[in-house]
Amino acid sequence: MKTMNLPCVILGSLSGIAREIADQLVRKGTPLVLVARSAEELEIQASDLKIRYGITVETIAADASELDRMSSLPEECARKLKGGNIGCVILCWGVMYPQGEAEKNTQLLKQTFDINLTSSALVLQAFANKMSHAGGGTIVGISSVAGDRGRGSNYLYGASKAGLSALLDGMRHRYHGTGVRVITVKPGMVNTPMTKGIVNPSSPLCASPIKVAADIVRAIETRSVQIYTPEYWRLIMAVIRNIPEQLFLKSRL
Repeated sequence: MKTMNLPCVILGSLSGIAREIADQLVRKGTPLVLVARSAEELEIQASDLKIRYGITVETIAADASELDRMSSLPEECARKLKGGNIGCVILCWGVMYPQGEAEKNTQLLKQTFDINLTSSALVLQAFANKMSHAGGGTIVGISSVAGDRGRGSNYLYGASKAGLSALLDGMRHRYHGTGVRVITVKPGMVNTPMTKGIVNPSSPLCASPIKVAADIVRAIETRSVQIYTPEYWRLIMAVIRNIPEQLFLKSRL
């Protein structure tokens, strides 16, 4: 199944990385179904893409916190496409609150896991089941390098992303041989609205959403199974994961 020729669903299409992914996919002629919270902003996004590229772009307003709705989203997307096969689904939604705020606010802590992990598991499982019955497809989940090792500066967010990475690993194993391909994406620091005030955009390690989106689109085309983006984060996280515990505890990473 040629993923790039079939419609792609982007979950959380209004995020900084997702906007760039959508732009790069429609340039390649890939029809889209955009899913995000704000119906008004979705229509603006879809209209802009259709006007500039003359490609089919459908929208569905849905909130990742609506957990009961997650299992029905694949069918909602299929109806938008008049029953057509979905070639790819890219999970871009997520939240990241400052560690100190999430520690003190149980609602923020709950949202971190509900959106980053629980909703992701529900919706991706539903898409995987649908794709396996249809003969295949590609699932892309945007996790984070923060999930590679818990650190005091962001361990709540990191724990939710560690769970997402494990989910994607397990799905890749579960659906091997069914035609469903699962890609894990682990970005490092990215200059997006979600990270404003949390990461330093002038840091040499902070990437642009355009760069990360290009790496994700390339991973879909080249049939990768896991990527770090930018690639230098693979080495950085290998070093961090292998720091002996007693030394790690004394660090301020």
